[in-house]
Amino acid sequence: MIALRGIEIPSLPISGLHKVRDLDAFDGPLLSHFRHPSGDDYLYYWCDCNDSANRWMVLRVTERNILRLANRVVPLDYVIPTGAKDDFVYFVDLDGNGRAARVLLVIKENVPADYTPQGGARLPSRVLGDDGSYTILVEGPLSLDELFELPTKYSQAYSLQYTLATLRPDGFEAFPWRGGFSSMHFYRDIAKKLPAEAKPALDAVQIASPGFIRFVMDRRTASLVTEAVGRFLDAKSAANLAYDRLRLYIRAEKLNDLREKNKDLRSHEWAEHDAKLIDFTRSLIEAMQVIGGEILSSAAEAPFESAKITMSYAHRLRELAHFANAGQIIFPE
Repeated sequence: MIALRGIEIPSLPISGLHKVRDLDAFDGPLLSHFRHPSGDDYLYYWCDCNDSANRWMVLRVTERNILRLANRVVPLDYVIPTGAKDDFVYFVDLDGNGRAARVLLVIKENVPADYTPQGGARLPSRVLGDDGSYTILVEGPLSLDELFELPTKYSQAYSLQYTLATLRPDGFEAFPWRGGFSSMHFYRDIAKKLPAEAKPALDAVQIASPGFIRFVMDRRTASLVTEAVGRFLDAKSAANLAYDRLRLYIRAEKLNDLREKNKDLRSHEWAEHDAKLIDFTRSLIEAMQVIGGEILSSAAEAPFESAKITMSYAHRLRELAHFANAGQIIFPE
């Protein structure tokens, strides 16, 4: 193994570390995330070996950089070793029994080039796992209003998607749609009906850029929402075009005004619009590829309500896509 310029110390001066997960592996771990009871995060990066020991670089890093590594936002050399929170790293030679045969403290500038990742190299794939959480990466500045709006919109989209894909209700009669401010009540009531283990909750927020917003929620549903957001990133996507067709039809026919004047959505005055509303709503649902989306097209009292609920979901996805297109956030897949 390469000779190191550093200070040999009796043992690694960090105790109580527990492994969070392996970030890279090949016939065994190559890069692992550990956490101290104090909340500090550490990386173990495999560097070298001989007949008697494996050499690991141990460095204290920020959680946000681990998340960025795991989602391939930054290359390995951005963090290892230059992104260490200290001016030094540890090198630990572990014998075959996992005991430290030698520990050295090495200034970052003295880390051999052979022990640093190749420039620009990223992890081979995103590190997902299902730990009951989902993290949005903050890569650009967010105003206080945006910091409130973003988690709210994501949680609302998540709650409706979980309801459609997992709970699969017979209808939305228990969640009357009146439009306007009452849409907040609609999503609030939807969230209340979720089982306790699936309710979205903020777990951690680091608003510095770069930072992150971490939720406790069902990972599968979060992935479905993220995929749906991706279908609105391109302004000319099928999802955006379908949304605009439905929106423009409602505007051209002044159906929002009609809703205020004639609340009987089963009347003859509304019947002449039902076929178009059903067609445009189904087209939007298909373009969004909503799991359980067929419930949206028939579960409400009338086609106009189904259209408005579907549009409200799409509107939230479009707003989230705007944050991503502006470079403010990244939604891990």
